[in-house]
Amino acid sequence: MTTQSPPAFYNDLAASLDTAWQLWGRGTVDRHSAFHAPVVTSVDESGNPQARTMILRAVDREARTIRFHTDQRTAKMQHWKLNPRVCVLGYDASKKIQLRVGGHVDLHTSDAIADNAWNNSRPESRAAYSVKNVPGHVVDAPGDAPQSSEEGRENFAVAMVEVDSLEWIYLNAGGNRRALFAWQDGVLKSNWLQP
Repeated sequence: MTTQSPPAFYNDLAASLDTAWQLWGRGTVDRHSAFHAPVVTSVDESGNPQARTMILRAVDREARTIRFHTDQRTAKMQHWKLNPRVCVLGYDASKKIQLRVGGHVDLHTSDAIADNAWNNSRPESRAAYSVKNVPGHVVDAPGDAPQSSEEGRENFAVAMVEVDSLEWIYLNAGGNRRALFAWQDGVLKSNWLQP
């Protein structure tokens, strides 16, 4: 029986962080990536946590941002206006890696960031924002897919997560690895954690 060598990041904090950012980045271009549709949280008006999957649209390691698109009429937009704290969670079972990001959301609806994201979105993605009813609204029956790709601009929003912390967990039969990367005033502090 051959024992597989551990990956290069196994005992290397910097390599673990590099791999984490690479995995998030891969999620923006590969719809089959486990990090393409992470779980994103908010806290509702009653203080209850809410979670949903969202499609990852862009990652900027230098700026420490993760970008999502949403309909500005959704409940989560109201949640984030009241409490911008957020957690983004992804897990790749094949790689046995979990990534958990903590941060806050900056919302963009009518600025250059939102305009640029809208203009670079595919027409079929834009069409989803042209539905007449507010997402989550009770309807008598499901409707047909929206056809217009331009009418939805007024409903479109960008949720930009500024990353304050990134927790990394790697599951391995030879010993699990867990690390926390946290930025305070732009300064990175990296620590191993007990898995």
